[in-house]
Amino acid sequence: FYKENVTIKAEISGILVFTWNFSTAKPSNGTLPVVNKKVFNVTKGSNGAINLTIALSVVKVQAIVKDSGVTPVQPLEGAIVIIQAPGYDPINTYTDGAGYIAFPPYTILGGGSTPSANPIVARKGSNPGYLPVPFDLATTGKLYRYTVTVLYALPGTENFVDVTPDNNVITLNLTDYFVKCSVQSFQLIAKVYNVNMKVVDLCGRPLTSADDPNATLILTYTPPQGSPITFNAGLGKDGTVFIGKVPGGTFTVKLAFKGVLMSPVSGPSPLVVTGNIANYSQATYTFPVGDIKFRVTQWDEKLPLVNISVTLDYYKGTMKTYTETATTGCDGIVSFTKVPLSVDTSLNSVIITLQTRNDTPYIRHPKDDNLV
Repeated sequence: FYKENVTIKAEISGILVFTWNFSTAKPSNGTLPVVNKKVFNVTKGSNGAINLTIALSVVKVQAIVKDSGVTPVQPLEGAIVIIQAPGYDPINTYTDGAGYIAFPPYTILGGGSTPSANPIVARKGSNPGYLPVPFDLATTGKLYRYTVTVLYALPGTENFVDVTPDNNVITLNLTDYFVKCSVQSFQLIAKVYNVNMKVVDLCGRPLTSADDPNATLILTYTPPQGSPITFNAGLGKDGTVFIGKVPGGTFTVKLAFKGVLMSPVSGPSPLVVTGNIANYSQATYTFPVGDIKFRVTQWDEKLPLVNISVTLDYYKGTMKTYTETATTGCDGIVSFTKVPLSVDTSLNSVIITLQTRNDTPYIRHPKDDNLV
């Protein structure tokens, strides 16, 4: 190459990020006009060799992805992100624990293979990182566009759904970066929402864990693409259930309460999520739970029996799933509060047992105590 005119070029992911013509007879430093940026630096080593240092047309960039939840929106971690330059191969990456996109350069942390011998490469990206911009835009001030696709799965599931923001473009200004050398930052709001539900009985009273420590709302979530997924949620003190970071889709619900699995008698079914459901009235479910009163009397005369122990047992097959006992008052009435009023008779049964007590009047004590 002695005394020849040559061109040096560099590419990143197919994008030309440097090109420069120089003479090997007497190579000299090169500076871009307009931005006054030295992009070609020539030095001579101790052994007489000529060293060339080039400045690539990459822009330092940082971008955070957040959900569309009720303000303040929260960072969206664990999303799959696809960054696409026009006409070039996509960059497949992810969001970190703080919701930031992991940009190039990437560091390989480890590797392996699946049981079917497909390779696995674990890599860590950079925040902030760099994206290549065509070198010929360096002095034009023109913007270079990347589009960003975001995929997200409801936490605890593996069905990733397209939640790409409406505004999903990153526009980079190489000229500005060469002048200022400052990070170009972006915020993307993904279509991931918050859902608030409320569970009440037939009287409109909230059903809570105080009513039944084992009370569980069973939700079946169907993503826009993929198969249904069922999971459980506990009930809050006011009968509410909060589900965060929902990437659209639908919900159906059932309630396991005091040993009985039941469907709601009212409420949206399915609940379609296309935005935030912040108002509980939009997703209030009423279940067949209420109060029962029994009046216990003598068999021959309808006179009240006082201090009779009444036990309400719920069964699934032969297994007892819930039991509750109360005592009749002076009017012979016994009350049970917030108990299931509807059961599937092919699966469940309810048995009521009456027993005398040691304080039941007009019986022979202790001979007739605890008689069924």
